[in-house]
Amino acid sequence: MTLLQAQNVRKLYGGFCALDDVTLTINDGEHVSIIGPNGAGKTTLVNVLTGLVRPTAGNVTFKGYNVVNLGAVRLARLGMARSFQLVNIFPELSVGETIAVAAISHLRHGERFFSSTARNRPVWEIVERVGAIFGFSGKLDQPAKILSQGDKKLLDVASAFALSPEIILLDEPTSGVSTADKSTIMRVLVQAARQMGIKAIIQIEHDMDIVFGIPIGSLQFITVEFSRMEAPHPFVPAPMSWPPSLEGSTTMLEVENLNVEIQNSEILRNVAFEVAAGELVCLVGRNGAGKTTTLRTIMGYLRPKKGVIRLGGNDLAGLSTLQRARLGIGYAPETSEVFAELSVGENIEMPTWTRRTERSAEDRIRLAYQVFPQLRRYMTRPGTHLSGGAQDAVDCPHTGARRAFVAPGRAV
Repeated sequence: MTLLQAQNVRKLYGGFCALDDVTLTINDGEHVSIIGPNGAGKTTLVNVLTGLVRPTAGNVTFKGYNVVNLGAVRLARLGMARSFQLVNIFPELSVGETIAVAAISHLRHGERFFSSTARNRPVWEIVERVGAIFGFSGKLDQPAKILSQGDKKLLDVASAFALSPEIILLDEPTSGVSTADKSTIMRVLVQAARQMGIKAIIQIEHDMDIVFGIPIGSLQFITVEFSRMEAPHPFVPAPMSWPPSLEGSTTMLEVENLNVEIQNSEILRNVAFEVAAGELVCLVGRNGAGKTTTLRTIMGYLRPKKGVIRLGGNDLAGLSTLQRARLGIGYAPETSEVFAELSVGENIEMPTWTRRTERSAEDRIRLAYQVFPQLRRYMTRPGTHLSGGAQDAVDCPHTGARRAFVAPGRAV
């Protein structure tokens, strides 16, 4: 039985063609994997299928109904749900409350939205069931913001499952998590799909081990590969170079006995390391080990319980994030944060206004495009008119050109 069908779908952003004549059929019992390079149009296709954006041309039908003009809310009520490439949770809500938001929408209890979910038994039954399936039974009262990145990913997907859909679309559900956790997340998702009676899954994924290596029982894997009208620009890394003032220096950044607590939970204990000029230091560890917390503490987003952070021998205690950035520390956050109303070129140029260095703004921008040449093609395009992967290439630390790269001259 055909659940979802796209016919000759085309999507234009101005003169840029994101999707060109895409035809796709999803049947009951299928697990469809959409693969392709960054900028191929994978996320754009999911946005069209789920009603988030309208196609320029073509048709989309769900359970035999034309759904092009329904919108995401009505599609969700019809039985279609999705998760996003970037984690979308309510950080100030508890894990249970986050799942409850979706349950309230599914049960159409919006008129009682602000009542206690604990007193709304039908809602809480869904919360407890979904929480148990996704391994959150003992964490329903915890704030969502203190979860590890892998658990935040699962919570985001769990919220979509709480809508009780017939078909679910997952946009890179394992991105940003450790290799060891990817298989675990996929097994949880497949098991949840079986237990909740989901008929089909559409998944965007870059990791071929995930695409071909997950045991899926009765679900069938079908792989759809997209090719762009423009071949992806090959990435050629530029050699690392440092300002003459740093040549021969030893330690740039020092972290000593760093201890951090969040919500009375110890996240970091006695973390210590040094970064010398010319070094590329990688922080590795499982989800929840405190890698992101370490970076956020160095940047001043979080205050340590104890410990010392020095840049060039100067203690950073008491300095704000802005002050640390002006001293020469750049930070590219885990999730892409582009300015929607600015073009790609303006997004890259803007940080040059915040801190003067020995290099001119023009030289820093030119160097950024030299290191990440694929972005030059998108200079005049609005930041949000990019695929998820291309937005990462503008800002996200996972895959590419960070605005932080053009701002500081000392440490990133």
